[in-house]
Amino acid sequence: VNGETVNLPVSLESGNIRLFQSGSAAVLETVFGLRVSYDWSHYAVVMVPSLYSGSLCGLCGNFNGDAADDFVSPNGTALPTAAAFGNSWKISDPEAVCTDDPDSQGPLCSDSFRRLFSSESYCGILSNASGPFRRCHSVLNPSTSWENCIFDLCAMGASSDLLCQAIGTYAAECQRLGVTTRDW
Repeated sequence: VNGETVNLPVSLESGNIRLFQSGSAAVLETVFGLRVSYDWSHYAVVMVPSLYSGSLCGLCGNFNGDAADDFVSPNGTALPTAAAFGNSWKISDPEAVCTDDPDSQGPLCSDSFRRLFSSESYCGILSNASGPFRRCHSVLNPSTSWENCIFDLCAMGASSDLLCQAIGTYAAECQRLGVTTRDW
């Protein structure tokens, strides 16, 4: 915080911002209801009160309940792809190390690897109608998590750690939504 290493919990701005650990996650909460949870690795959840519905913009979308219109640049232009959207929100900073993401459909992955990663031994476990996440399917459609899982494995290789992160992210969202999943 402000260049100093601190231990959680921390209270800032006269208690208007709190940082603490909850389970295995770090959590930031504000008095106006913003809550950000981060698992110290790859998974973040941002929640705001419904009072802000339709009043937001940025990388988390506009919070109007319609995901189809979330890819909007800072100047209000609707963008066709996730890459163009992400690139539009980058800041101009000479010290930044981020490069533009090309407008591609994602990493090249052979048909045989896509089939393998789609199987129930890999990402297919997420969408298996009789699998450990079946109770969650009616609450949280697994298709985006399944697609992201395949994308990540194609881009980074078939590491068990990456696969567990992808499946664990869907499992955590199911649990956050009150759905109990079976062992996976």
